Amino acid sequence: MKLQSKQLRDGESIELSFSLSPEYITEHLHTKREFEPDLLHQDTQVSLTAKKISLDLWIEGKIHATLDPHCCRCAEDMHIPLEQSFSFFVSPYPNKQYEDESYEDREGMYYFSDPIIDLAPLIREQLYIHLPMVFLCKEDCKGLCSTCGENLNLGTHHCKKQANPVKAVVL
Repeated sequence: MKLQSKQLRDGESIELSFSLSPEYITEHLHTKREFEPDLLHQDTQVSLTAKKISLDLWIEGKIHATLDPHCCRCAEDMHIPLEQSFSFFVSPYPNKQYEDESYEDREGMYYFSDPIIDLAPLIREQLYIHLPMVFLCKEDCKGLCSTCGENLNLGTHHCKKQANPVKAVVL
């Protein structure tokens, strides 16, 4: 989704709605944290309002997505709706007002040099920022048995644990 910054006059707003495909989000996400490839199976819906304030754009909106992760402890499939609000400024670069401050010091600020702003990467980043660090099916998930791999959440566990666990040998 692209927005022309020049199409808005100072003080004017525009409302936009669009969707991002799971393929777009996973293919273009370049981060240090590995993105689970099967996390999204449906399009991510985005609705936002962009308001021009002088040369800047104030963008606020909501992301609606359905996540399909696996529990990090027991590996069960999960289905989690994600509805997250976001807001940020988009400003022409360089902007004399922020000349003394580095990009890293301006949380919630994005810069553009082209009058046509591609919002999709910014929205993709907002989705990624709001993902939980760990997906758990429930807060007190017991995980898997370390001996037989059975899901400990399913009831009585009948595995015979090792009588003499292997001890670490001092090197």
